[in-house]
Amino acid sequence: MSAGPSERAAVTEVVRAPLLVGRERERARLDALLDAARAGRSGVLVVRGEAGVGKTVLLDYAADQATRMRVLRACGVEAESELAFAALDELVRPVLSRARMGCRSARWPRCAARSR
Repeated sequence: MSAGPSERAAVTEVVRAPLLVGRERERARLDALLDAARAGRSGVLVVRGEAGVGKTVLLDYAADQATRMRVLRACGVEAESELAFAALDELVRPVLSRARMGCRSARWPRCAARSR
C-alpha cells in the first residue's frame, strides 16, 4: 500500500526534525529575521562554522520557512575567496537577467526607454 501525499509530507517532517535538535536559539533568530522581512524590514545574519556543524540544515530550515518570499542561494567555494563579491554576483545575476528581460516589455515603458 502506498502513502498518500499528506502522509509522505508527514514522514518527511519526521525525518528532517532530528537534524535541528538543540537548535532552538538559531531557529528563533532565523524566524525573527524572516518575520522582520515580511514586515518590510531588512536584516542580515551571518551563518558560519566548521564543516559538518549544520549550517546548510539551518539555511534549508530558513528557506522552508520563507513562505511567499523569493529565496536566492549561492554556493561559496574556496577558489573564489579572493574574488570580491563573487557570491553576491552569483545571487543577483539570475534576478538581474529576469529584470532586464521584463524591463524591455511593454509593461515597463519608462524602464524600456532608459535601457536603450
